[in-house]
Amino acid sequence: MKHITAPLITHTQPIQVSHVGDILERNHAQWHFLQCNNWPQLFPYTPNVRFRLAHTGNKLILQFAVNEKTVRATESCGGRVWEDSCCEMFISFNGQDYYNLECNARGAFLIKYGPDRTQRRLPPNNVFDIILTQSSLGSDTFNEMPAPAEWQLSLVIPVEAFFCDDIHSLSGTQAHINFYKCGDRLSTMHFISWAPVTSPKPDFHRPQDFGLIHFDE
Repeated sequence: MKHITAPLITHTQPIQVSHVGDILERNHAQWHFLQCNNWPQLFPYTPNVRFRLAHTGNKLILQFAVNEKTVRATESCGGRVWEDSCCEMFISFNGQDYYNLECNARGAFLIKYGPDRTQRRLPPNNVFDIILTQSSLGSDTFNEMPAPAEWQLSLVIPVEAFFCDDIHSLSGTQAHINFYKCGDRLSTMHFISWAPVTSPKPDFHRPQDFGLIHFDE
């Protein structure tokens, strides 16, 4: 099983999403790569995608960096963001039920919770207010176009966003997790992951394939 560590950082001021990259850089957060193309015969294209993360105890901060052929961001929060250029984090704190947090290239995201693909629970409305996102491509919608050399996506995720778990602090805990990049309606479709996925066709809703994350204390 793949594993990753989220370092604990001390940050006394409220974290601004625009400062995520600088915070992670100052704290020497390690870059990790999405190198698993689990279905190369179906979808041979593999964009260059990496991520880094850390936590403050009550917040998870995360940044993706993406190099791909084209980029698209047409959906709004709660919409079909996986059809756009989309970076995703799936996480389970009990080893069974899990959250799927999916965010497109303009920072619009969706989050749901449940045991499998079909049984998903929507969050309270306030969750869309407390998760902060920012894309280097801006927040406006746009149709598919050639991608820049690299675009970045930053997220600040408070523990309250994990609305079906009573989490007061991430420090010293562990969870099961996977990270993905997809684009279901891009002209060059792709489905890549951090930890390998063992399904015969693209399916990210597989907690049995998640890796392990440890949150430093």
